[in-house]
Amino acid sequence: GRNRTYDSLVTEYRIGDMTFDALSKIYNKQTRLHFEQKLLQSFSLVTEDGYLTQAGVLFSDQCPYRHSSLYCTRWDGFEKDDASDSREYQGNLLTLLEAGVQFTTLHNKKGWIKLPNKRLDTPDYSDRAIFEALVNALIHRDYSILGSEIHIDIYDNRLVIYSPGGMFDGSLIQNRDLNEVPSKRRNPIIADVFTQFGYMEKRGSGLRKIRNETAKLPGYSTEKQPSFRSQYESFFTEIPNNNYKQEDLNVPQNVPQSVPQNVPHSSDKSLDLWIEEQIRINPKITTDEMAKLSDKTSKTIKRHIAKMPHIKYIGRGNNGHWEVTQSIKSKRL
Repeated sequence: GRNRTYDSLVTEYRIGDMTFDALSKIYNKQTRLHFEQKLLQSFSLVTEDGYLTQAGVLFSDQCPYRHSSLYCTRWDGFEKDDASDSREYQGNLLTLLEAGVQFTTLHNKKGWIKLPNKRLDTPDYSDRAIFEALVNALIHRDYSILGSEIHIDIYDNRLVIYSPGGMFDGSLIQNRDLNEVPSKRRNPIIADVFTQFGYMEKRGSGLRKIRNETAKLPGYSTEKQPSFRSQYESFFTEIPNNNYKQEDLNVPQNVPQSVPQNVPHSSDKSLDLWIEEQIRINPKITTDEMAKLSDKTSKTIKRHIAKMPHIKYIGRGNNGHWEVTQSIKSKRL
């Protein structure tokens, strides 16, 4: 009703209640200039009479807002089921940004390609693209939405960053051309501070930069292009794992299912024929279970299935099953 943005609203906290050591340290590092107390007022973090704005509280070392949080999870598989790593962070925006970068760096595995005279590292994700996505989430989230926080969810095949609050103008990002999206900022004060650090630009190019930085990865293809979707109170950035093989995308990883005791072991039969037989016996058998029965690796089983177009996995996760459209024997006949 005041025609003011959330981050410009004045709080009951006074300048003497908070410190800004983290802000000062990063300002000195990024600009190579000395941070002076008067910059707090220049940045609109503090009013003339010494009260902190909402942006000031969010950048303060003692930020008391519980909804200024970041939840990070590394999930096993493609869905939210079992987690191998889960961490929660609460604090000011700079602390959350640093924590998010550290978590994603920890789980950004690197493969490699052998070249004639060197080895080329191939990370799952572009560090710069993730950084841009995190900054975008921190700047544009709707801090008036309580009971929600920014999430980083890393799966086997993708990384997803969720931020409370949809597009500032109410549109849906999936229906927009990224080249035509204007720079409208829900939190202009927060955005200006990040701009001072060189963490973002005012031209509204963050989403395009996420795609452009991802496209620089070795072995990148258009199927691995980051995507964005929004609703009224949510914004999602999804970045595919650049090293994840396409043939693995439709193969269930850990579908819990009891294994029949009378399943024959692979012996002189071809592995392809054996795999087909196991699927006919138990359409819900997993690749891990077939690997244990055949003394092969799960990767080997997946590679063989990927070359068998007559075998399809219908559905996802626990609710899915295998189907055999034509047997190997009949094909040979």
